[in-house]
Amino acid sequence: MQDILEILFNLIPLALFLYLSLTLLGLVKRNKHTAFLSDASATTKFSIYGGTIAFAIMTVVDLMK
Repeated sequence: MQDILEILFNLIPLALFLYLSLTLLGLVKRNKHTAFLSDASATTKFSIYGGTIAFAIMTVVDLMK
């Protein structure tokens, strides 16, 4: 049970950040939930891309333990 929760708590934030990153890149169509990204500042874009990379690294490191 603990392993399943650990995987979920690692993958859910990664999936959310990845979804936002792919939307910014234009690979995922914008919808009413991601409409704010159309006029996102450079700081917001940097934060989303940085968060995606950070969560990817944390997920890999945490799940390899």
